[in-house]
Amino acid sequence: MNNPPGQGHPSYKHGKSYHRVYQVWQNMWQRCENKKCPEYKRYGARGIKVCQRWRVFEDFYVDVGDPPPGKSFDRKDNDGNYEPSNCHWATPMQQGLNRRNTVRLTLNGKTQSMNSWIKERGLSYTTIVKRMRLGMSPEDILRKGRLTRASS
Repeated sequence: MNNPPGQGHPSYKHGKSYHRVYQVWQNMWQRCENKKCPEYKRYGARGIKVCQRWRVFEDFYVDVGDPPPGKSFDRKDNDGNYEPSNCHWATPMQQGLNRRNTVRLTLNGKTQSMNSWIKERGLSYTTIVKRMRLGMSPEDILRKGRLTRASS
C-alpha cells in the first residue's frame, strides 16, 4: 500500500492528525509515493523521494515544526528530495520564484530570478526578454540603459 509508514496503525498517536503540518506530511507522501495521485507525475515519477528520517511523522515534525502563518512547505531545489537540508517554510512570493519554469540569470556570481533582477535593476520585462532573445551575455542583458551598437 502507498500509505505513509505507520498511518492507520492502532498505536500510532501523535495528536497532530488534524493539524496543517500533518496534512503537509501526508501530501508530500502522496505526491512522491502514490502513482494514483494526480501530482505524482511531477514528483515521484521524476524521482523525487522523501528522506528516510521523514518516513516517521514525529521526526518530520521535530525538523520542520508548525507552519508559520502565511507560509507553505517548499523545496529549495525543485529537483531535490524532501529532506531537512532542502526544505523550508516559504512565503507565496518565495514559492512563486522557486518554480521549475522560473527564468534565472547569473551576474558576478549572483543568481536571481528574472523578476528579482527587474526590480533590482529597474529594467522592463520586455527589455530583458529582447536582450535574451538576441543571445546577449548576462552583463549586457542586465545593463541599465540602452545598449548602443558599440556595447552590443
